[in-house]
Formats: sequence, structure tokens, C-alpha cells
Amino acid sequence: GDHTLLPVTAGTLLHDTLRLSYERLKDFGWPAVDLEASHVKQTVSTAAGEIFDAHATTKGTGYELLWQMTQAQIIDLVVQAVASDREEYRATGFHPHSFETEVDGFVPLGTAKLKIRGKLDRIDVRPIPPAVRVVDYKFKQGVEMGQQDRNLVLSAVRGLKLQPPLYGSMTIP
Repeated sequence: GDHTLLPVTAGTLLHDTLRLSYERLKDFGWPAVDLEASHVKQTVSTAAGEIFDAHATTKGTGYELLWQMTQAQIIDLVVQAVASDREEYRATGFHPHSFETEVDGFVPLGTAKLKIRGKLDRIDVRPIPPAVRVVDYKFKQGVEMGQQDRNLVLSAVRGLKLQPPLYGSMTIP
């Protein structure tokens, strides 16, 4: 049998852990404040514990060992993301602003406008020079990750991954 969590479950657990961890880290002044690695790890571990416990209460855990391994993997991924985003902040000034933001907007389609509704995983902002960017999280494990996941531009041209170009050309009223 297949002894992995459904990718959608792992993806949801990762998204929720990222959101909660970043919200809490921002309360400590991150990324402008360089937090101790142990503080980051503890914040992420606590957030992951709460997210996983809430999920387990409503939907169960499946195989206990797999559940624990997935939680450890997600904690590691989020800790790595925090370190990477801190470096990105130092290099570019972009920092996470909001998570899971519902948007309504329009994409130009010739002379018409196509209405788009969706949820943006994360919006980053940079004060100087002023800029905004959308971060779209993708969580793929091992064999699931195909070449199209690594080459978004080519995939968008082929119509396989439409989110990034849609977000890029969307105007939000």
C-alpha cells in the first residue's frame, strides 16, 4: 500500500504551518530582527504542533510514524524557508506581508477582461523602492516533482501552470 499522506494534506499542513510561523516571527520583528536559530526552530515547532494537533483532532493522523515524519519534514522545510526569506530580505528588502489573501481581479484578454478570483499564498512587500510580489507555494515530494514544476515559464507557455502568469497580469480594483 501507499504509506504517504495525501499530497493535498501535506500541502495544507505545510501552508498552515508557514502562515502561523511567519505571523509569530513577525511579532518578534523578523525579518528586520535577526532571530536566534533556536528561537526560530522553537517558534516553528510550536506552530507546527498546533497545526498538526488541530488537523488530527478533526481528521485523524493515519500512520503514527508517517505523521511524525511528516511533521518533522515540515518543520525542517519551514525553518529553511525562514532562513532563505531572511537572506532574501537582506538582499532585496522584500518581506512577507500577508498570507492566504483572497483576491478578485481582472486579466486583460484581447479587448475583454477576464474576472479572476483566487487565494494568494503570500504577498511580499518592499518599502524602498516600493514593490509588491506574490509568492505561490508549491509542495511536491520526490517522484511527483516533474520538469514542469521546475520551469514555470515554459509550463505557463504550455498552459500547465497558469497561476504565476495570471497573477502577474492581474489588476486588482
